[in-house]
Amino acid sequence: MGKLLTYSAISLGAGLALLAPAAGAQPAPLTLEATIAEALAQAAVAGQASTNRETSYWAWRGFEANYRPQLGLQGTLPNFSRVILPVVQPDGTTDFRAVRLNNSNLGLTLSQNIGPTGGQVFVGSEVQRFDDFNGNLKRYNNQPFTLGLVQPLGQFNALGWARRIEPLRYQESQRQYVEERETIAQRVAELYFDVLLQQVTADVAGQNALATAEMLRVGQERRALGRLSESDWLQLQLNLLNA
Repeated sequence: MGKLLTYSAISLGAGLALLAPAAGAQPAPLTLEATIAEALAQAAVAGQASTNRETSYWAWRGFEANYRPQLGLQGTLPNFSRVILPVVQPDGTTDFRAVRLNNSNLGLTLSQNIGPTGGQVFVGSEVQRFDDFNGNLKRYNNQPFTLGLVQPLGQFNALGWARRIEPLRYQESQRQYVEERETIAQRVAELYFDVLLQQVTADVAGQNALATAEMLRVGQERRALGRLSESDWLQLQLNLLNA
């Protein structure tokens, strides 16, 4: 890229952090490619772009999961209750008795969403246990196999529209990520060449200062010989200050 840029000279603005060399070490020259790579690796805006892409990726994975079989386990274990209930006696009086019950259940369900219709088909199995501790009673209920279909009618089909929209959103996020990185690279390149321009300007100014200082030295000798007017001598001093 021609002239190289050193760490001591570069300034890429807010959000662009560069690794400084170790103390006493010679600053390594930075090419444009290395500067862009450093910015894309460490700049806050680049990190934000990566985070946005990661978020979009997991949103896409969540969308895909809606079209895969779902295995669910649900139940209440245990479901114990102890209450005191009023019981009317044959003679019309009320007696309060403690009731201790356990009504536990456990179910396993395998479901699959149907995108075109927005419905869901499922198969499952459930087992239930009932205990009456006061009456020393146990009961079991089992549904070894259930098959069902849930189909909303006249409702918005979220699954069907998501199948159209989510792929476009995912593609948009990937392209947005590339665009943001290119924008960062463009901005870094602009700042990089701004610094190079300032370096060249500083070099030219330094050379002008040396040349003006030499002219002042020659003018001082001419002034000592009476060959330089006072106004010209003052003008040389002003030129050196300006340089």
